[in-house]
Amino acid sequence: MCPLVASLLFVALQVGGASSSSSLAAEGAAAPTGSATAAAAAPVQAPVTTATTDDHEARDVASLRERESRFAAGLPPTSADIEALVAAIERARSARARAVAAAVLAWLDPAVATDPLVRATRDADARVRASAAQSLVSLARRLPSERASAVGTVAIALLDDPEDEVACVAAELLVSVDAPAARQAFEVRGNVASDVRFTCYARFGGLPMRPVYMPPLPGDSAPSATPSGLTPGSTMTATPGSTEPVGEPAALSAPAANWIVVATAAGAGLLAGAALPGAVVPSRDVLVYDDDASRLTRQEVSFLTQAGAGVVGAALLGVGAWGGEQLWGRLGDDEAIVFAGASGAGAALGAGLGLVLGADGGGQALTLSVGTLAGVGVGAASTWGGRRVGKVGADDAALVLSAATLGTMGGALAAFSAVPVGVESVGAAQRTDFGLGAGLAGAGAAALGAVVASPFVDVAGPRLAAVTAGGLAGGGLLTAVGFLVVPRDLNVASRVACGMGLAGEVAGAALAGWLLPDAWLVQPGAVAVLGHDIVFGALSWTAFSPLPGSAEAPLGAVVAGRF
Repeated sequence: MCPLVASLLFVALQVGGASSSSSLAAEGAAAPTGSATAAAAAPVQAPVTTATTDDHEARDVASLRERESRFAAGLPPTSADIEALVAAIERARSARARAVAAAVLAWLDPAVATDPLVRATRDADARVRASAAQSLVSLARRLPSERASAVGTVAIALLDDPEDEVACVAAELLVSVDAPAARQAFEVRGNVASDVRFTCYARFGGLPMRPVYMPPLPGDSAPSATPSGLTPGSTMTATPGSTEPVGEPAALSAPAANWIVVATAAGAGLLAGAALPGAVVPSRDVLVYDDDASRLTRQEVSFLTQAGAGVVGAALLGVGAWGGEQLWGRLGDDEAIVFAGASGAGAALGAGLGLVLGADGGGQALTLSVGTLAGVGVGAASTWGGRRVGKVGADDAALVLSAATLGTMGGALAAFSAVPVGVESVGAAQRTDFGLGAGLAGAGAAALGAVVASPFVDVAGPRLAAVTAGGLAGGGLLTAVGFLVVPRDLNVASRVACGMGLAGEVAGAALAGWLLPDAWLVQPGAVAVLGHDIVFGALSWTAFSPLPGSAEAPLGAVVAGRF
C-alpha cells in the first residue's frame, strides 16, 4: 500500500500546484493529518491572498493612471470617469489606490472634486490624507469664496494631524485659501511644533527661524555648544520618527508691528504735513517797490518750513500707527495693503477735488492734506475696527484696486461726456483739469468705498479681475466705436464717444460680474489684454488717423497688430 499512497500523494501535489485557491483548500482538507503536513499547509493560503490583493491594487492604479493621462491630454472627464474616481477614493481597498484617486481628482472641476477630497482628508491612511490635501491646494485658486472658507476649516484641523507630512501639506493649503488665518494658526502652534512642522510653518507663513539643537556626531568627543533659546544640558531623548521637539525651543518673537502700516502712515503724514503750511499761508503775488524800481514777486512758504512740517507729520502718524498695532493688534499683510490703499485713495480724492473745484494753491494743498488724513482714518477704522465684523484678506485688497481702476476710468469718461466741448472752464477749473480731477476723485471715492465695504463684502479675486477687465474692455470698446461711428467734424463727437464708453464700462463690469461662469475665471489676464488693446487702439486711432472720415484702415491696423 505504501507505493500506492505515495503515487496518490504525488498526483495530488501536481494537481494542487496548477489549481486555484479553492483547489488548494480542498487539497488541504483531503490530505492526511500529521504534524509535518499541517505545518506545510498553513502558509499556502497567505501568498495567494497577497497576490490577489496586489493584482487588484495594480489594476485599480493602472485604471486611474489611464484616466489621468486622458485628462492631461485635454480630454474632458465623462460622468463615468467622475463616478469611478469618487468610488475609488471612497471605497478602494488599497490605500495606494485611494491616494492616487485623490491625486487624479485634482484634474476635475472644483464643484465636483471638492467634497470627495474633503471627505478623504479623514481617511485612516496618512498617504490618502496628504494626497487629498495636496489636490485641494491645486484647486484652491478656483474655489468660490464660501467653499474656500470651508476648506480653510478643514486645513486648520489637519494642522494637528499626527503625521508631519499631512500637517505640512495642510499648512500650504491654509495659506492658499486664507493667508491671515494661516499666519495666526502657525503662530499659535509654533512654540510646541516639532522641527519639521515648524520648518513648514516658516516656509509658508513667514515665521522667524528658530535654532535647532543637533546631537554630536558619533565619535565626536567635543560636545557642540548649546544654541541660544535651548535649555543648557537638555538631552536627546526623542526616538527616531517622534514628533516631539527636542529641548525647549525659543519662544516665537513676532514683529511688534507691521512695518508696511507704519511706513504707509509715516508717508501719509509726510505728504499731509508738507502740504498743510501752504494751506494755512497760501502763496500770493506781491508788488515790491523802492525808490529806484518796482517789481512783481510771488511769496510762498519756504521749503524748510514745508520739510519740517512734513517730518513732524510723518513722526506723528508713524508713531500713531505703531501705537495702534500695540493697542489693537498687529495687522496682517493683506490688511496692511488695504490700509495703504485707503491712504492713497484719500490722497487721490483730495487732489482730484482740488482740481475739480479749481482751487488755488492754498485750496489744493488743503484738500490734499485733508483727503490724505481722511484716507488714513478710513483705513484704520476698516482694518482694526472691521475685525469685529469680518477678516480683511487678499480678495479685499483686490477689491480696492479694482474699484480704483474702474473709478478712474468712469470719473474721467463721465466728466468729458457731461462738459460741452466748447466750454473752456467749469466753474473755476479748466475743462481738462476738471476731467483729470474727476478721474482722480472717482478713483479715490471708489477705492474708499471699497475699503469701507471690505469687512462686509467677500468677492473672489478672479471674479474681481474679471469685473475689472470687463469694465475696461467694455468702456474701451464702446469709446472706440463712438469715435469710429460718430463723424469727427461734429462738436459732440467726443462727448458721445465718452458717454458710450461710460455705458460700456458699466455694462462690461456687470456682465463679467454676474454672467461669467467660474470655469472661465482661471486666466482672467487674457480679458485684460484684450481690453488693453481696445483702449490703446482707440487712442492711437484718435491721435494718429490720417483720414478723419475713414475708420477701416486704423481699425484694421489695431486688429492686425494683435493677431
